[in-house]
Parts: sequence; C-alpha cells; structure tokens
Amino acid sequence: SLMARGILFARRSSRDEGSYELVLPHAYLVQLPAWPTEDPRSLRALVAQAPFETVSAIASHYLGRPATPPIALALEAAWEVLTDTQRLVDEIERLPLLERRLIEAIETMGGEVETTELLDLEREPMRLRSAKGVSTTRRGAGFALERRALLIPVHPNRHLIPTEVAEIVGAERKRELESR
Repeated sequence: SLMARGILFARRSSRDEGSYELVLPHAYLVQLPAWPTEDPRSLRALVAQAPFETVSAIASHYLGRPATPPIALALEAAWEVLTDTQRLVDEIERLPLLERRLIEAIETMGGEVETTELLDLEREPMRLRSAKGVSTTRRGAGFALERRALLIPVHPNRHLIPTEVAEIVGAERKRELESR
C-alpha cells in the first residue's frame, strides 16, 4: 500500500544477493510524528516536532545556503550527517570551545534545560520576553547548537539534547563514572 502510493520503495540489497531492502526516503522520515515505541528524545522525533525556524536553520546549515521549501527535501543533507554516527562525532568535535562547553554543561544537567538556564549557561542576557516566556537570541552559542541539530527547542521553553548527541557528548563522563 505504501509502495503503491510512492512513499516506500524497494531496492536490491547491496549486502545480500537476491534480497531486497525497503527504503523510506529521508524527506518522508523527518515528517512523520513520533510513534509510541520511538525514543521521544531521538534526533528524528525532535526534528519532526521542531518549529519551522529551527528546521529551516538546520537545513540551511547543512546545505550551506538558505533552505527553500519544501523543507523536508532540504533536510536530506542534514539527515545524511545526523544519521551517520562517525559524521556526527566529527561535527561535535569541530565545535568551537564555547559551544562544546555549553553542550557538555547541558548534558551533565540531564540533557534538558529551560530557556533561562540556557541563557545563564551561555552567560547571555535575557533579551527577548514574550507571552510565551523568555526567548533565546539568534546569535549565541545556543542558537549555533540549534542550527546543527545538537540542541532542539521544545515548546514552550525547554531545550533538549537529542539522545544520539548526548551519548557522544557524555561518553567520556560515563566511562569515568563506570571506572570509578
């Protein structure tokens, strides 16, 4: 049924002669809402529910140019990096020191912060206040992490580090705890 509608595709497996792989294109995958058994903090689930401004910034960052609608297609370049563990590790290792410290601080706090906590961590004054509460600016380290999909804003005033990113950022701390 999904194949007949052009949503799911079959292709010959490159690993196994005579078998087929079912492929769901990234453009469809990033639009699906989280399903009941999916980790609600996974990259896919968080990006699927992220505000348009965030998704557009992520797509633009990985495309290297402004993203134009349909944003789901523009996200394919981002998705290739974000779903490849080694490329995601490389992306995190290339972070400037300020952004690296910020993401590590958020990870040690459980991977979730309120907007005011985020601003305190990046020592950014609370510049914008609206009916929804405090908003971050589009300049600081928090936004730089958001643009890379390493920190995702969740309504109303929370920011989460996706599970895949938290595992990479907290790996050293986790090893130290286990050895202790």
